[in-house]
Amino acid sequence: MKHIYFCILFILFSTYNSYAQIYRDLKSALKNYENVDSLDLSNTGLTAIPEEISELKNLIFLDLSFNSLRKIDPALIKCSNLEELDLSENNISELPKEFGKLVKLKHFSIKNNRLKKLPKTFSLLKELIYIDFTANKLEELPRELLELPKLHTLILRKNKLKNVNRLKKAKKLAVLDLYENKLTKFPHSLYKIISLTHLELGRNRITELESGSSKLPNLIYFGFEKNRIRELPDEFISDFKAPECNFGFNHLKTVPAKLFAKKQLEYIDLRGNKIPGEIIKDLRDSLPNTEVNMRLTTEELNDVQEFTSLEDALKNPSKVYILKLINTPYLPNELFKLYNLQSLTLEANNLDFIPDRMSELPNLEILKLADNNISELPPSISEIKYLTRLDLRNNLLTELPPEIGKLKKLQYIDLRNNRLKQLPPEIKNWEQLEILSLGGNQLEELPDEIGQLKNLVTLFLNRNKLKSLPSSIGNLKALTELDISQNIFLNDLPDELIKLENLIGLRAGDNNLTELPSNFYKLNSLNVLDIRGNMFTNLPDEFSKCTFLQILNCSANRFSQFPEVLSQLPTLKLLDLSDNKLQVLSSEIHKMKELEDFILHGNQLRILPPEIGEMKNLRKLDLYGNRLAALPEKISNAKRIREVDLRKNAFHKSSIFKLQRILGGAVIKL
Repeated sequence: MKHIYFCILFILFSTYNSYAQIYRDLKSALKNYENVDSLDLSNTGLTAIPEEISELKNLIFLDLSFNSLRKIDPALIKCSNLEELDLSENNISELPKEFGKLVKLKHFSIKNNRLKKLPKTFSLLKELIYIDFTANKLEELPRELLELPKLHTLILRKNKLKNVNRLKKAKKLAVLDLYENKLTKFPHSLYKIISLTHLELGRNRITELESGSSKLPNLIYFGFEKNRIRELPDEFISDFKAPECNFGFNHLKTVPAKLFAKKQLEYIDLRGNKIPGEIIKDLRDSLPNTEVNMRLTTEELNDVQEFTSLEDALKNPSKVYILKLINTPYLPNELFKLYNLQSLTLEANNLDFIPDRMSELPNLEILKLADNNISELPPSISEIKYLTRLDLRNNLLTELPPEIGKLKKLQYIDLRNNRLKQLPPEIKNWEQLEILSLGGNQLEELPDEIGQLKNLVTLFLNRNKLKSLPSSIGNLKALTELDISQNIFLNDLPDELIKLENLIGLRAGDNNLTELPSNFYKLNSLNVLDIRGNMFTNLPDEFSKCTFLQILNCSANRFSQFPEVLSQLPTLKLLDLSDNKLQVLSSEIHKMKELEDFILHGNQLRILPPEIGEMKNLRKLDLYGNRLAALPEKISNAKRIREVDLRKNAFHKSSIFKLQRILGGAVIKL
């Protein structure tokens, strides 16, 4: 399936992206009507096509999808230069005969409408290259399609077609998609369209295949999933030359011997059949360069049963895709008969080791081994080549084998709370990895190769023994969340950190930091910064340029004075300066106009500036454990305050009435 959509999307977007500017509202377009060549009015609630569109004489691209259109208004027909038109996701039941006047049209999509037929004038659209009729109500193949000499891609999926033999006349057709129609017989006449490169016949009701595919010398992909065939005929396989094919979810119980010799095959999908695992293994051994796919998609996995008993699973091994076992301190040999297994959960089973035989589960994508006593991984783990998710938290691992780098499809790996002291440089091969969780280990350094994880989004390094970070960490351009907290020997951050242009959250609390990298403010995506429990005494003037911050935690540092630079951060919503040595607050605090939570407990404040009343969005004020005996009257102007904590201060209990008057309906803790 992968090639058919790549082909279609390439055709679509190679032209879509060629326009200089795509206008997204008609009013703006009309101000420059002579120069407008593209207009996108998708999902704008239209019930009719605006008459004013006809004024856009040079319009080439028009998107009216996801509206509530019931018919094609004359205004559209006047756009005679249109080359691309998208009417998908509307309520259109017919096209007017005038539609044939759009003679320059090349790309036309009308998915998810109610078309039953086409006007005869549709045959006048001689420039059409691409047509998408997905999810309409076509019961017969429109003859008009056969008179389009340049037609390259025709998508007719999810209609009600029973016969498509007429298509043999479409001599230039390359991509034909007939997925989910009502075909009951194999349309052998399609073998006459020698230009076909992609043929999709999936989800019909066809019971037999017919030989003759060798007449399609250009065929790249043949899709036939979710039909009703019980065998792959020798004659069909003998003829077959396409490098990719999909026979998933039929009624196959075996495959013909001739398939084992098809060296040209790059990909064959056989998932959802009843083919024994031994046959699949032999097929893979015979075709080592072929991807033999037996794995369900994520959506399909959501619909299958999760087995929790090995005994039940072994009753029908070919149908077992998800298995979760408890009270299983060793893995019985019978487990490895579950050849189609994709998700295996063995958490909290007191397992001491992972057997080498785990590689005999070739379709495994998810392996959960958390909360065991595993002290090492076998090198053979590298042979589970489709593994995308590996959970090994709360074990006893002290190292990872270099072979783990061969798991090139890994997207998530959780190694928290082990005893790892280092990582192998081979992790550089985890090209698809998005989440790497290493918290609670004994790492003292990271390999430079970590900077090669180009798709890494989340990196947890908290609770280790790191003394520094490699400069290569700046190469992690996709990183949005970084946690380096609780590395007590970490006293410096590399300047390269500022290269993390997509970083949203940085948690660097409970380290030994005294300053941030120069030009730190260039992290202009950063929303959350946590530097609690460090050795900061002040923040540099450049910090005022961090106008993107919304949450800042500077608690438990060594601030004796309120950092004036914080008053220049108007986007802050939460500021935590608790457990420092502050005696006064700046009169400029009112400039933090968006601040909602102001946490100041555990300081030495004796007075608050009256300007606190100008903080109009303030909702929570935590002053626990200071030396205050009164609040300024003007705090009553901060009308949104809902909670004030004044415990462990110098207030007399009789002050409660005055405080209630000043603070209105706020909850006062005294």
